[in-house]
Amino acid sequence: FEFRVKAINKAGEGEPSSSTGRVKITEFP
Repeated sequence: FEFRVKAINKAGEGEPSSSTGRVKITEFP
């Protein structure tokens, strides 16, 4: 998975952050 964060608030919508890089999920709930 790769995650990006985008802020949405009263000032408007921000640009997405840089990618976190790949994250490997090794355990599932």
